[in-house]
Amino acid sequence: MRFRRLADDIPALLRVEDVFGMAEFVNQACTQFTGRPRDTLLGRGWLEFVHLQDRGRYLAEHATAQARRCGFEIDLRLQCHDGSYRWMRSISVPHLDDGGSFVGCVALMLNVEDRKRFETEWLLADKRKDEFLAMLAHELRNPQAPIRSAVSILSRLVHTDARAEWSVGVIERQTAILARLLDSLLDMARTSSGKTVLDLAPVELRVVADRAIEVSQPLIDSRRQTLHRDIRPDLFVEGDLIRLTQVLTKLLNNAAKYTDVGGAIYLSVEPEGAEAVIRVRDDGAGLSEQMLPRVFDLFAQVDTTLDRAKGGLGVGLTLVRQLIQLHKGSVQAESPGLGAGSTFTVRLPLLPHAERAQAAERAAPTPTTSRRILVVDDNADGANALAAVLELDGHEVIVAYDRPGALALAEASRPDIVLLDIGLPKMDGYQVGRRLRGMSSTATALIVAMTGYGQPEDVAAALSAGFDLHLVKPVDPGTLAQLVANAPRRAQP
Repeated sequence: MRFRRLADDIPALLRVEDVFGMAEFVNQACTQFTGRPRDTLLGRGWLEFVHLQDRGRYLAEHATAQARRCGFEIDLRLQCHDGSYRWMRSISVPHLDDGGSFVGCVALMLNVEDRKRFETEWLLADKRKDEFLAMLAHELRNPQAPIRSAVSILSRLVHTDARAEWSVGVIERQTAILARLLDSLLDMARTSSGKTVLDLAPVELRVVADRAIEVSQPLIDSRRQTLHRDIRPDLFVEGDLIRLTQVLTKLLNNAAKYTDVGGAIYLSVEPEGAEAVIRVRDDGAGLSEQMLPRVFDLFAQVDTTLDRAKGGLGVGLTLVRQLIQLHKGSVQAESPGLGAGSTFTVRLPLLPHAERAQAAERAAPTPTTSRRILVVDDNADGANALAAVLELDGHEVIVAYDRPGALALAEASRPDIVLLDIGLPKMDGYQVGRRLRGMSSTATALIVAMTGYGQPEDVAAALSAGFDLHLVKPVDPGTLAQLVANAPRRAQP
């Protein structure tokens, strides 16, 4: 009787089941929830109250727990007295006899309706956030495509003015960095992936250093600091050029922010055994003994003067460590103490000479053969700029700005290659791609999707629509040139 009184006072559904899952005891909460008298619940199973869609999971968990003589927990929907269903958390503990055999279980059910409602709202909000970030990245990519094409044209035309050549180079490199940052935005939107995907290739660290210095030099100059450099050539690693540039830029910017006006920063890149070692040293604020172990932790930040507290040593160094670990390397911070400067050391595995030679052979330019190419994009600037780049390579280019023009020109010109934007008005690029694949004039053409959306599901959608390849805007001119050069040439009428 005492057990029954205690069980009836529990604000949760409690029942004791036999080896067959039949109820031997139910508390008062069970009768109140189901609206049935206690005696009608005894000797019966609980499955009739479980939602049809949850019964399979419940039975499978129950059978596994019985076979292993262990407990289990599961969320399921349970029908209450008014016919509606409530989300409940069912926690079952096995009851074993003296010989260890399963003879039943004790089950407790807790109302988790509010938690489930919150989870549903959170998932919906998370989905909307992902959609917003994907759309934002797509819209920001669109203007980058004509910029990159225009820069590619300028780089071929400007040869007499060194300042103009330098300016074109800066725009080209920074546009590439911006494109990769947008990729990061989409990576962040895909919370299920949980990791950053690297674009790995042989990378010379001198190129990484030059690009990072180019980005950081204005900050260093504004603080009237001196950058000393000792960068050895021909040190190659298997890496992502943009990501490694991002790492070194962050370290140089941190050094500048945490070093007094007029101070000195030292950058060295040298080999040590089978590793390439990058060191960024400064004579600035330094790090305390307590701060050193946490310097790469998320949101860890040195608490110094207001002038120096500019968000440094917060999220940035955490990203530095993550990116270097993805490169199978390591990063370490050292400091003699506050006011004595800091040294950040990055170690990366060097690429063997044989692999460098093979990579160089693969990257050798392919002889150019003229192709007939149809460019389809409702962004006139983007389409015309891309056409101009391709024409400089000696290709015959036809441009269409909408679906009717694309289909008509495809029928008339019989192109070898179709570069098709997905975001067309009225009929999207997937539909146009299917139409082109079904036309005799383009049935065997190389049809390439060009879009600001670059997630795996976007690639899958393009391939299922009949596209041969999927490229994300802005497309690297070198990548496009290689693709076009390797495409088969069709016999033209």
